[in-house]
Amino acid sequence: MPVTIEYRYDQNLTIFMASGQLTYEDQMSVLKTFYQNDPTLHVIWDLTRISGQRITADELQKIIAYTKKHDHKRTGGTTALVVTNQLDFGIARMSSTLAEIEHTPWEIVSFSTLDDALSYIRGKECCSGTDKL
Repeated sequence: MPVTIEYRYDQNLTIFMASGQLTYEDQMSVLKTFYQNDPTLHVIWDLTRISGQRITADELQKIIAYTKKHDHKRTGGTTALVVTNQLDFGIARMSSTLAEIEHTPWEIVSFSTLDDALSYIRGKECCSGTDKL
């Protein structure tokens, strides 16, 4: 599987680090395992090493709908998406918009570095801001 997982329980944080081609099925498998257990409030998806075909808008809607079913487990949390190119930034922004439309009780924000995402989650002001690439 192209996703490795790092748990930082002291920060109530899970970091998913993806590499290679990340399919819809891969993402759903990771999310199902994450939500079956006791999920952390904060999540970072480091997507800086993915390649190949990206998920479709329909698949993205399915992911948001699935996570919405578990909204009570992460109320007030954050999902940070770390991306490094315009295509992935567009998909990340679409994720954020879909989450807003679905009224998920956590925010989805985009960053261009893992350090910025970690700073944001720690409550520090991020030097480059959110939702910028």
